[in-house]
Amino acid sequence: MTTETVKPAFERLNHTTFYLEDNGDRMSLSRKEHNWKIYWEFIIERKNGSGNIIRFDNLRQLEKMYPSWRGIANLSTFARNNNSKY
Repeated sequence: MTTETVKPAFERLNHTTFYLEDNGDRMSLSRKEHNWKIYWEFIIERKNGSGNIIRFDNLRQLEKMYPSWRGIANLSTFARNNNSKY
């Protein structure tokens, strides 16, 4: 019997905001002017209401640093190129 790790799926909230929950951590990614901002709320920190904000110039940087977000750059590009409401 083989056990496979299932990659968590991110949820597209609108054309510039995405949400992901992975191992109890909550992440919200949004585009602000010329860069992307991720608000990261770790499960441990949730009790005291704190979180971290990390900025990225592009989504490829985010994908390199955080494997759970792999594929977000392609999804964002697809939505933009197809005039999707998302």
